[in-house]
This record gives sequence, C-alpha cells and structure tokens, in this order.
Amino acid sequence: MTHHTIGDLSGRVVLVTGAARGLGLNHVRRMSEAGATVVATDLHEAEVAAATVDIANVRAAALDIRDTDAVRSHIEGIVATEGRLDVVVNNAGGAVGYTGGETDPVAIFRAVVELNLVATYGVCLAAAPHLAPGGRLILTSSSTTFRHSFDVPVSYVAAKTGVIGLTRALARDLGERGIAVNAVAPGFTPHDAMRGRVQSERVDAMTEVAVRDQAIKRSGTPDDISSAVLFLAGPGADFITGQVLLVDGGWTFH
Repeated sequence: MTHHTIGDLSGRVVLVTGAARGLGLNHVRRMSEAGATVVATDLHEAEVAAATVDIANVRAAALDIRDTDAVRSHIEGIVATEGRLDVVVNNAGGAVGYTGGETDPVAIFRAVVELNLVATYGVCLAAAPHLAPGGRLILTSSSTTFRHSFDVPVSYVAAKTGVIGLTRALARDLGERGIAVNAVAPGFTPHDAMRGRVQSERVDAMTEVAVRDQAIKRSGTPDDISSAVLFLAGPGADFITGQVLLVDGGWTFH
C-alpha cells in the first residue's frame, strides 16, 4: 500500500485566484510552503505582486475571472510556461461584487452571481482540459449557505449555494478522468483585508457573535481555511470528490 504525505505539493503547479489579500494570499503562502509553484492572480498585477514578493516560487499576474477569453488565455499560458497545471483554487469572489455603482437590486444580484458562480465555472471549464489524473479543482462556498446570518446579502448566499451544486456536478463529470472537485465553506474568518473594508469595531462584534455560536470557542483564522484547502489539494485527498468541507468551528450546527 502506498502512503501519501498529506499536504505535500512538491512539483505541483497551482493557480490561486483572488490572491492579493485575505484568504487567497494565505492560500498562496501555504501552497508555496508545501512545495508548489504558485501562480497568484488578482485584478491588479502590481497589487498581487507586492503582496507575494516575499513568498518563494510565486508568479503574480493580473486576471479578471469574469473575462472568459482572458481566463482561457491565462491558463493556456501557465501550461505553456510551467509545462503543467495540477491544482486550481477558486478563491476570487465577494459579498458585494464589482457592480459599477449599480443600485438596482436585480442588477446587483446578477453581478454577484456572475462573479461568485458564473466566473468560477468559467475558470473550471478553462482549466479542466489541462488537468491530468490526480488534478484538483477547489471551489469556495460559504457556511452561510447552511445557516444564513451576519446580514450577508441574499445574492451572495444564492451564488455560494450554486457553487455547491457546481462542485458536485463537476465532480461527477470529471471523475472518470481522475480529477477531484471539492469545495471549502469557511465560517466567519476575520483577517486584515476584511478590516480594511469593514470598521474594526464591527469585525470584532461579528467575531464575538460567531465564537458565541460555535462549538469551538475561538475565532477562525486564515490558516484554518488554508489547511483545509491544502488537504484537498494534496495526495491525501485522492479519493475525496464532490464534497463541501465546512471550516467553521461548528457554527452551522448551533
């Protein structure tokens, strides 16, 4: 019997979207530490390059995941440059989305679903033909799809629920090729990028509420989420597909 080292990504090439800050940036760091070559993308190359400058084996690039042609070209470029692509971590998304100042609720809903669900599908669709057996697609859902709270927009919950369906459908479609497709569903996880968008006092209050309702009485950390992603990306998860891994300290079971 072959025994795998869980989380060892030596020799693997990984694409992480939404990598300039927060959870995405932490995923990049952890993947690099696990031995992977990482392509870190975000909307602005200068921002993601500055954020990852101290991380080994990382190449930064600009990518708007909503641009289907750009996504396809970018992934083809990774394969041409690195010779392979093994893991895609679909981290890019957001509760607000890039709505361009829209105020119409339906337009905002459409923009959030476009960013979190449709664009994620576009990345997976572009990457799948280049993945060999053992390849991984990792999607990002949310614990709020199981328990709605924290004043999270309906559009975000709907989109992230769609991500769960997408994960299961892709797992079925790609399983015969030996490609595993899974999702992580983070609980409330405060990080520096969040404090840049939301007043620290509100983040602290939300953290207090989350911890109160969790089974594990501490705040979630980016490393908690990245550890789950690293596990799903690694050889120890070869026989796991179509799953949604809740990383929320037991918040959804309250």
